[in-house]
Amino acid sequence: ERNNAKMKRNNSPISILFALILLSNIGRLDASSFLYQTPAREFSNLSQPGFKIVLTNAAIQYIETSCIPALTNLLKTVPIGDMSGSYGAPVIGSINWQLTNIQIQQISLASYTAASSPGNGLQINVDNINLVITANWGWQEQNWPHVSGSGTATINANAKDDLTVQLLADQNTEFPFIRVTTQNFNINSMSISISSNAAWLYNLFASILHSQIQSTISTALSTAIVQHTTDGVNNALQTIQLKQDLGAGLTFDLGFLPEPESNPGSIVFLLSGETYVKAHPVACPTTVCIQRALPDAPASSGNMLTVYISDFVANSALFSAQSVSLLELWILPTDVPSNSPVQLTTDSMGTYVPALKSMYPGKQMKCHSYTSDNPNAVFSTTGALISSKGAIDCYVIQNNSTNIFVFTLVGNITASATVRFFF
Repeated sequence: ERNNAKMKRNNSPISILFALILLSNIGRLDASSFLYQTPAREFSNLSQPGFKIVLTNAAIQYIETSCIPALTNLLKTVPIGDMSGSYGAPVIGSINWQLTNIQIQQISLASYTAASSPGNGLQINVDNINLVITANWGWQEQNWPHVSGSGTATINANAKDDLTVQLLADQNTEFPFIRVTTQNFNINSMSISISSNAAWLYNLFASILHSQIQSTISTALSTAIVQHTTDGVNNALQTIQLKQDLGAGLTFDLGFLPEPESNPGSIVFLLSGETYVKAHPVACPTTVCIQRALPDAPASSGNMLTVYISDFVANSALFSAQSVSLLELWILPTDVPSNSPVQLTTDSMGTYVPALKSMYPGKQMKCHSYTSDNPNAVFSTTGALISSKGAIDCYVIQNNSTNIFVFTLVGNITASATVRFFF
């Protein structure tokens, strides 16, 4: 359904982009939490978005129930480097300690929220992160006789994480990416249990070193979670280019536009949708590509994702295609099916133009179809209407392969369609 073309689908690059962003910790969003960048095209005169993508609460609620297992599995694979430190006390003396082969065995996220932080990005709060971590524990006295020991450590921790995330577009590579701008990871409580032949002694050491080990683990987890999550999401986003090569020298631009809209119950993303000739980019004249304000999403449509598309997107593509002669077509005799009642021969076409049969009997023909003016597309709630002025020049093919022009058909071409996507 379209009002300046409303379309619903779930397999486009931009819908995949939002799914990836949402799966990387996002539970509730506000469009103002993202930093939008104007497409870096000096030639562009775009003032209205070609696309408006509306993500409703229905989608957010679905993601809330489905993304936690994915996020939990992601965090289980967070690599944590080896840790070490030193400690000195009157009773036990100065010792060096280390934790190696650190692995997250269990993790659960009890609760989380997300909300916009104006001017900063998306503020994500994850409370009650319960962790079970295993590691190899080792210690050694710094002084002679360098008594040492080792064992297996099990660490149970409860933590919380507050971070701010921004979604950006790289103007050079044309890839979207996320960036964590602030993070505050804290371990609320932690216990360490060491298994070995002298476990009572090592657990005594661990209790003495508790605060130092907790601080070290907190710093390491904070760094590892940000790096691992950012790298994982950005690697996935590297498959989504904001500029798509359409072939024949044309480029389709999905660049973010400024001034996103935030409505109750939905998040709105505004995208360019402009097509241009890559080698010689020229903005489509406003008289040809009329820029229209796209409608607001219904307050309770029941859809998870709604995509509005303006007829500007179609007219920009048609204008660019026209400028590189993509709307021209040569029709040869071999292009006509053998069972067609009309063939590109003078005998067949002579039924409609009798002089052809008498002047050029038994000859083949070919025709050149082209648009003589910029095609125009108009989207409405009932469908799409595309109109254009066109012509067909027809030629007789002589035995010496020369072409003799014989006639031109001139007319207006009109096509209409209704397109609907459901998921």
